[in-house]
Order: sequence, then C-alpha cells, then structure tokens
Amino acid sequence: MKSILFIGGAGFIGFHLTRYFSEKYPDYRLVHLDKLLFPGCLDNVHACRKMPRYFFEHGDASVSQRVVKLFQEFDIRGVIMLVATGAFDASVKNLRPVVDSNFLSVFTVLEAARNHWQSTPGVYKLGYDDCRVHFVSTADVYGEAPVGSCLSEEVALSPGTPDAACKASAEMLLQSYMKTYGMNISVSRPTVVYGPGQTGDRFIPMMIDRALSGKSLVLKGKGQIKRDWLYIDDAVRALDLIYHNARPGAVYNMASQKIYADLDILRAVCAVMDIKKPRLNGQKYEQLIRFSADNPLPEYQVSLDLTRIQKDMDWRASELFETGLVKTVASYLK
Repeated sequence: MKSILFIGGAGFIGFHLTRYFSEKYPDYRLVHLDKLLFPGCLDNVHACRKMPRYFFEHGDASVSQRVVKLFQEFDIRGVIMLVATGAFDASVKNLRPVVDSNFLSVFTVLEAARNHWQSTPGVYKLGYDDCRVHFVSTADVYGEAPVGSCLSEEVALSPGTPDAACKASAEMLLQSYMKTYGMNISVSRPTVVYGPGQTGDRFIPMMIDRALSGKSLVLKGKGQIKRDWLYIDDAVRALDLIYHNARPGAVYNMASQKIYADLDILRAVCAVMDIKKPRLNGQKYEQLIRFSADNPLPEYQVSLDLTRIQKDMDWRASELFETGLVKTVASYLK
C-alpha cells in the first residue's frame, strides 16, 4: 500500500482532494498532517475518518521530528503540500504563521523526503525513484501585471504580498532541491478556488454568513476587483493529473479563464439566496450590499496561459460558473 502525505490536508482543497484520492486510488494510504488553525478543518477530519486507509496527525509541518516520524512510520512515498494561512487581512497582521506554513514547512518536508527516499545525496533508494513532492502554490506569485495580461509559467515571479512571497520562495527552494539532489518535484499555481465546504474567512461563505445574519455586505472600493474563479472539482482533477503525470520540475497554471468582479459575484450569490432562502422581511439580499471607502492594497486582473496544462494533461475547467455557484451557495444553506 502506497502512503501519500498531505500537508494541510484538512483544509478546503485538501479535504476534497483526499476524498477524490480515496475513491480513485484504493491502494493508497492517505496521511494528513495539519495544525487545524481554521474553522471547519476539524469537521473535515471527522469526515475523512469515515474513509478507509486514512490517518490523521495533528501537528506542525515545520517541526522536523514530527515529519520524520510520519515518513518512517508510514514509509511515505509521495507528498502533496497544501499549506495555507487563512484570509489575506489576517495573514498581514501576523506574518510568523505565513513564514512557517509557506516556507519553513516546505524545507522541513523536503529534508525528510530526501533523507527517506535517497541513500546518498542525489541517489534514490531501490524502489523510491518515483516518489514525488508536489507543492500547491498560488497565481499570486506573479504579482502585479497590466490588466489583460496573459501570463505563462515562464514569466518572472514578482509577488506583492508576504504570503505570495513565501510561496514564491518555496518554489525556488523546491527547484533547487531538484537541481542539487535530483528530487522529483512539481508545482501548481491555481487561481481563486471556490466550492462547498470552504471556511468562513473566504469571500463567498463569509458573505453568505453575513447575509443570513442580516449584516451589511461590505465591498472594498466599488467592488470592481476582478478574479478568476475555479470550481473545486475542476481544481481537484487538475491536481490529480499534475501529481501523477507531471515531468520532474514542471510548473502548471490552473484557472477557469472565467473572470468576474467581486460585485458581480456578490449579486449572483444574493440572487441564489433569494430563491433558496428568501428573507423573512421580503427584501432582497442585494439591499444589504455596501461599499467601503477603505483603500485596499493593489489588486489586479490577470489571465493565466493554460497552454501547458491543456497540452500535457488534456485538462480544462468543465464546471460552468453559474452551476458551480448555485451548488456552492446551496451547500451553505442546508
């Protein structure tokens, strides 16, 4: 039985990917190492425990002894790193968890993997040559670019936030381990991923929760910040393909190429809620929308070039945003 270690596996993407792997790969043992920092993570663990061949370890991936113990105990043959630090505003206020999760944990896991899989630096043990570390990064590593830009994986990284900078640094560290030790690594750079089961610090579930409580739905500026929204099922399919089929060192963009302004997203959420759970006072949820005078940090609209993932993996996002949004909103109203 092949053991796969998920770092941050109890989070939103990690939970959905674990469920997908559990159904598709019956010969895999799925091991989670997670600090359980965010609301909803513990619920994901309880759900995963119903799956066969699942093990959960509560702990910090930047702590070497704990990671090494898991590699030895389960003879880990693959790693998928889904590190995250919560919403942007929270991460700006406290940078230490950002650095620990997005950089130090990557170093710790790489060292554990190298020592467990290789007999000497650069030489894999017999039967370990197909072991891989996959790192789920973010499209934010590209930083600011002119509106309308279409960015390929070859564009120089220019992160504009501490979170993105740590992920970009982790990507460089991963590439250095490939060049120095011959490690088999791969990287994905997804845009905004949404869907059922996301924690309440993210845009859609946060707005739904506020709407249900009758609170104002506040948007920065005029709500014209634009993002590419990728449905969770499409993201999971892409990660599966990349993890199993990417050539060593490859980096892949992941996006739907469906770009919407925050105000358009919020209006669509309100429209679904009007149908699924009308307000008792008869008013529309859209009447709760307000605009903040706060000047947000620069955000920008970019489009990701998907030529590589389409060619190498024959992957494209298949979920329509309209249907994905209805399924997402409905899941929070149950």
